[in-house]
Amino acid sequence: MSKSGKEHFIRPEMGVFIGVLSVSFAAIFVRFNEAPPIIIAFYRLLFSVPLFTFIALKNNREELKSISKKNVVKCGLAGFFLALHFVTWFASLKYTSVASSLVLVTCHPILIIFASKFLFKEQIGKKSVTGVIIAFIGCIVISGGDYSFSGTALYGDILAFIGAICMALYLITGRTVRMKISASVYIMLIYLSCLLVLFLGVIITKTPFTGYSATDFISFLALALICHSLGHGLFNWALAYVSPTFVSTAIIGEVAGSVILAALILKEIPTYWQILGGIITVVGIVYYNVTYKKPIESNILIRKYEASDKT
Repeated sequence: MSKSGKEHFIRPEMGVFIGVLSVSFAAIFVRFNEAPPIIIAFYRLLFSVPLFTFIALKNNREELKSISKKNVVKCGLAGFFLALHFVTWFASLKYTSVASSLVLVTCHPILIIFASKFLFKEQIGKKSVTGVIIAFIGCIVISGGDYSFSGTALYGDILAFIGAICMALYLITGRTVRMKISASVYIMLIYLSCLLVLFLGVIITKTPFTGYSATDFISFLALALICHSLGHGLFNWALAYVSPTFVSTAIIGEVAGSVILAALILKEIPTYWQILGGIITVVGIVYYNVTYKKPIESNILIRKYEASDKT
């Protein structure tokens, strides 16, 4: 039985595990897709948005009517950064290995710590700083090994790290507004704005919307349904019943899951440098997640909205 005292079809912890397994396939689906990164991101959102929009309109219609313009603008900005995250990360997978890309793009927690310190004036413990330093050392090890192997791989590493920066900006931007609105409304506004940014990006870059193979469209659907709707949907659901630290730490399992799948499906075996750097980075991120405590008031408020949301 969960902390809320309600019975569930699956335990929240199992839901997180299934979510991790689901998102672990994202890099594989992108690798099988020959479409430009911005198109992959566009169709991933296009096929995901209707479900989350339906949920928000069904359960939170009154809240949508009363939401302030300021919060809508903040969600729009967060959606902009999320779009950049998808495009840069997907592009990185065209140049570097799944292992390097996943480890580097998952580094966003160590970037958020600086914003938490300078923007939100939060007190950051020495243990958390230690975790950040460890993770950065791991990133350096990976990038150094990739540079010695291939300059193209280093370019992919840079794109992946830019993707991590964009993810950090997305989370930071949406942080304050998320404490004021429910999960369904927040997700719908974020995804709609992200889709709009990607649509405009496709138009501006004159990238064709059509002309892609059946395999590409199957990949679009798989990304939307398995990785986006199921994976991230389970993460948002589980947050109402387990600690945010548990979820954020468990999500790092995507790195291990994707690397294993890449080895089995793509025959992409990580190098010693990638294994060493990956282990160092993941240890640093896990140590950071465990030791860094967000303000109690923020966690309580977020949990309040998550628990009251029906998604």
